[in-house]
Amino acid sequence: MVYQWKTPGFYKVTAQDAGEELDRISTKCELTPAVIVDESRDDKAVLHNCFDWNDATAAESYRCVQASQMLRNIVTVRINDEEVSTPTRAFVSIQNTYKPIDVVIKTADYQQELLNKAYREMESFRIKYANLNQLACVIDSIDMALKEAAQRHISKGIPKNEKLADVLDVHYQQQTKNNTDIMPDKQA
Repeated sequence: MVYQWKTPGFYKVTAQDAGEELDRISTKCELTPAVIVDESRDDKAVLHNCFDWNDATAAESYRCVQASQMLRNIVTVRINDEEVSTPTRAFVSIQNTYKPIDVVIKTADYQQELLNKAYREMESFRIKYANLNQLACVIDSIDMALKEAAQRHISKGIPKNEKLADVLDVHYQQQTKNNTDIMPDKQA
């Protein structure tokens, strides 16, 4: 098995070494974050340098993780008479910070960034679950949405170096490569 990082350079170990170590751990017990940390405590452990072992800085980092979780978990609902709207995230990540969703929706640049992020997440979902035939209709809908987004993107003359163009390029490279590779047992 060949392992790669989705985002290279983030960890202090190669993806191959990390993948093999995680696989080793999974063969002896359930693979959970707590088990990974326990298995990595020894200074000589493969994944040891991926973690902050200084309790003071690790505690502060964990509080930041908790704050991020809080921001991702808080939602807004609109209550009109006896109707309650679908919960919507109150804050979203834009330009390396969190902004209120109401501000993002009213600001064209922020809205476009959020839309680009949605397209990237759709593409990630499509890739992650492409082999599940039960999701063929969802995958088809994502393909259609990405295709329509690409057409709108091109028709507006948006420069090729924009992030959305990169996402859509990847999508179409994979689609044109071989549709049967993506969904081999998909029924027409």
